[in-house]
Amino acid sequence: MGFFRGPRCAVALPPVLPALPRPTPAAARRWVPLYFVLILLAGLLLLPDYGVGWDEDGQREKGRIAYDYVTDYFGWARPRLEADRTAADFDQWFYNSLFPLAATTLTQSLGIERNPEDRRSEMLVWHYLLFGLCFVG
Repeated sequence: MGFFRGPRCAVALPPVLPALPRPTPAAARRWVPLYFVLILLAGLLLLPDYGVGWDEDGQREKGRIAYDYVTDYFGWARPRLEADRTAADFDQWFYNSLFPLAATTLTQSLGIERNPEDRRSEMLVWHYLLFGLCFVG
C-alpha cells in the first residue's frame, strides 16, 4: 500500500490495480510476435495518411545534394538533381546525411524522383523507409 506524505498529513492510498499474474513463457512466446505484427500492420495501414513535415523539403534537398556529391565523387555519369546547389555552398553538412542519401538513392533507383510533379510517391517512399527503420530498431 502506498502513502502520500504531505507537510501535515499521511493518507493511505488504495492500490490502483490488483496484482496481475505473470504470463508463462509459453504465453509470452505466443503474444509478443502478435504484438509486433499488429504494430507493423497498423503502421503500414496508417502511413499513407501521414502529412508532410515542416523539415521534409530541407531533408529532400540535403539528400539530393548528397546524391550529387557521391555520384560526382565516384565519376558516375548521372544528371545532377540540384543543378544550382553544390556540396561546397551547402551550409548544413554538419547534420547527418546518411538517411536522406539512402532515401534519395532508393527513389532514384525506383524512378520515382524523376517526375517532379509526383511528390506524394516520393514522400511515401521516404515515410515507408523511415517506418521500416524505426520498426526494425
